[in-house]
Amino acid sequence: MLTRQISVLALLAVSVALTPTEVACAQKSSLPVNKDRAVQEVHVRSSPGWLEAVSDEGTFRILFPGKPTVGGDAVSLKGFKLVEPERKWVAYYTDFEQPMPNDEAYLRNAYHRSVEAITKDGKRLLAQRDVLLNGRLGSEFVIDGPNLVSYMRAFVAGRRMYTLSVDQKKTNGAGTLIPADVQQFFASFTYWD
Repeated sequence: MLTRQISVLALLAVSVALTPTEVACAQKSSLPVNKDRAVQEVHVRSSPGWLEAVSDEGTFRILFPGKPTVGGDAVSLKGFKLVEPERKWVAYYTDFEQPMPNDEAYLRNAYHRSVEAITKDGKRLLAQRDVLLNGRLGSEFVIDGPNLVSYMRAFVAGRRMYTLSVDQKKTNGAGTLIPADVQQFFASFTYWD
């Protein structure tokens, strides 16, 4: 589990290091998304046996394949986690001191630099792709580590960064395909302004 903590903190550290003043591009505006609209438009609203977790403080909701606990791996991370024998599921958020630009080039660069920071010390990037939610750019990636495969999604919205991840103990090698239940976990996530 220490590997997961290091991964989230590396993502956080690199994202925090990128300040809005680094960007020369104009900010794109996006309309605010309220809770009702966000929950109504989420890709996966429910699934048999899965439980909904809502953080009104963190302004997000997500489904877990079991009962999550409230907590974080660090003081600045808040959200939910579910620890199983072979997997660890987390949905965390953290707040920055200043809002980050909603500029795709800036965000794409920040996500790529974060992944570069994570993929050190025997870890390697297997796949990375852009994802969109609420009209904002996010990143999805798969990282192969010495003992774990990590499936992650990250979104930055204003001052807040959301990080979703599932760490899975390795079985017969790592692949770039994200398991169906992990895809469902990602698709059940939404946030609002």
